[in-house]
Amino acid sequence: MVVLRFFSDNGLIGILAFIPQKWWQNTKSASITDSYVMLSLREADGRIVRYMQEVNSAQFVFKDTGLQIGDCITLNYKVENGKSHHHLQFNFEGVKGWLDLSSNTDPFSALPLGTLSGLARKIGKQSEWSRSQFRYVSQIPSGGVQGQLKTIEKETHFIGYGYHEQGWFNDEPHLLNQGWSWFHFLHPECNIFGLPEGYIYVRMKDQIVLGGMCLFIENYKMEIKKFENSTSPKILTGGQIRFESKGIKIEIHLDSDTNQELIEFNAIKTAQLWNTSVVQSTCSIKIKDQSYNFSGHAMLETCWLQK
Repeated sequence: MVVLRFFSDNGLIGILAFIPQKWWQNTKSASITDSYVMLSLREADGRIVRYMQEVNSAQFVFKDTGLQIGDCITLNYKVENGKSHHHLQFNFEGVKGWLDLSSNTDPFSALPLGTLSGLARKIGKQSEWSRSQFRYVSQIPSGGVQGQLKTIEKETHFIGYGYHEQGWFNDEPHLLNQGWSWFHFLHPECNIFGLPEGYIYVRMKDQIVLGGMCLFIENYKMEIKKFENSTSPKILTGGQIRFESKGIKIEIHLDSDTNQELIEFNAIKTAQLWNTSVVQSTCSIKIKDQSYNFSGHAMLETCWLQK
């Protein structure tokens, strides 16, 4: 799974994802060799627009400096002074364009050495037994983004800030774990993402404040969970996140009433559901004697087995 999220200064919010179709396709007759590439946008006026394209795995071309996915995606990347730079060109039916994402910090993974074995997941009661390792890294936890979108109706140029991650797991989705609720509050001066009770990453301007596992921190929870206005009773649409440890206190309010769904997929062989939405949010941070308050948007990602 490859995911790129971005928030622009003109109000455009987007997510571009490459998902193996054998995991996330709701048509049961689909070929397991096929995959999905998708671009979902929340435009400045609040309208949601989605573009999806099916690609056979035989159309993948891997290079030392990038990846070609059929005729719809060309990704080139390079590393300079330890920082990643990605250039993406896309061509879907109805929209085409390009996007540049440049990291302003080092890659991040909460997992030891970036991997989590099947044995560790089994011991932690996260999943059934699987030989496959789960690998995850945020290659660009925070970076500057600029790009262009062109449709029949209009041409849009944008500049803002973004995030890029990659996850690998070569097995059925229900063997990865029982599900998760992931959040990301992304602001020009504040970047926070993680799994409540699992891990957290906090960056303020040019300084990484926190980054790593939080398994033994009791005061890190998602409270007042809300599931209203969703296509499934298990899809998280809002709530409140609290974190407190070592002189750092964080509160993030996710307004369920403003929730807008960007992507929803059901797994082809199991009852697992993956959903990503965007909500209006506020964030307050206190670091020792300094207090900060931000308002903007956050993304919520929910994945659960529908038992």
